[in-house]
Amino acid sequence: MKRVLVGMSGGVDSTVSAILLQKQGYEVEGVYMKLHTKAGYHEENFEKARRAANFLGIVIHFLDLEEEFNESVYSYFIESYQKGLTPNPCVACNREIKFGKMVEFATKLGIEYIATGHYVRCDGKKICKAKDSAKDQSYFLAHIHRNVLPRLLFPLGEWLKEDVKIFAHEIPILQDI
Repeated sequence: MKRVLVGMSGGVDSTVSAILLQKQGYEVEGVYMKLHTKAGYHEENFEKARRAANFLGIVIHFLDLEEEFNESVYSYFIESYQKGLTPNPCVACNREIKFGKMVEFATKLGIEYIATGHYVRCDGKKICKAKDSAKDQSYFLAHIHRNVLPRLLFPLGEWLKEDVKIFAHEIPILQDI
């Protein structure tokens, strides 16, 4: 059975992504990534992700990437801004953290595929725009390392956000999110 590690934020999109991958026959595990310190923020969101994982019957991991986030994303943002540039921290975070450190973690676990709730498509060779042009996030993934593209799954790439909301309305655990 194919294994996939899903980045789970505790929100609707990542939970629906995990459900869709289960329905496609993947053995799903989740990972919650702590990126910064904000009182109560991570505890509350990890609890949501944990409840979703329990509902789905999957393992969820907690990955503390605060130090890596500060080095790769936050410092880059501050330094760029101080130089008069217009930094895009989401692009840096996706390249270095979500599709960098998360991929490394999946590899350590022996998991072949990585998925998130991003609205984007990937054919294994390139990032493509999502079906929902209003939610498309391909721009924010433009700089991820090309060698990870064959491992990426984006279950929401073919969905419209409105359809995700309708689907999610039928899932009991998502009524609390």
